[in-house]
Amino acid sequence: MRQRKRELFKAKSSNQMNELMITNGTSPPTYSINPPTQYGTSPPPSYEDALLDEFFNECRPVRY
Repeated sequence: MRQRKRELFKAKSSNQMNELMITNGTSPPTYSINPPTQYGTSPPPSYEDALLDEFFNECRPVRY
């Protein structure tokens, strides 16, 4: 009796797994290890970058 119940349970769970696999047939998205490369113009410098450039130009000697 127990063995019959076990077999029915296994068959039932197997059918449920097959149904899940059929209904969820979409594949997962593929991912690339390398990030996409972007070509073109770089973004404008930030306010802090502009201030640092001004400070550097003020502090550097006339001759390098």
